[in-house]
Amino acid sequence: MKRLILSISLVAFALLVAFFEMWYINYATDNAIDDIDRITNLIELNEKDKALENTEKVIRKWEENSRYFNIFLLHEEIEAISENLEEINQAIKTDDKDRFFEVSSKTKRRLKIIKEDEYPLLENVL
Repeated sequence: MKRLILSISLVAFALLVAFFEMWYINYATDNAIDDIDRITNLIELNEKDKALENTEKVIRKWEENSRYFNIFLLHEEIEAISENLEEINQAIKTDDKDRFFEVSSKTKRRLKIIKEDEYPLLENVL
């Protein structure tokens, strides 16, 4: 009986951790995508200073989140997004709007892929 209770407890704990991971990654990636959209709107309105300020906030927030992401996700993906955010920051500083739009769309695409890969779907499990 004790083994059954212990087994059920371990399975319940594993499911709890898995659902927390999925929620946290969804929450953080959605926030990052929203932040990039907000920065894109500021660039379109020619508010470079506000966009630069928001980009630096996004980079700091991403660095804080990436400490926890490294537990759940591939380190290479986290690094690639961090590099993209730095590249977005440089594009804003140099007024290279074409580069900004290119890198921001690539970053949002990567964030969406990370988010979709965390859903417990058959294609993700296999």
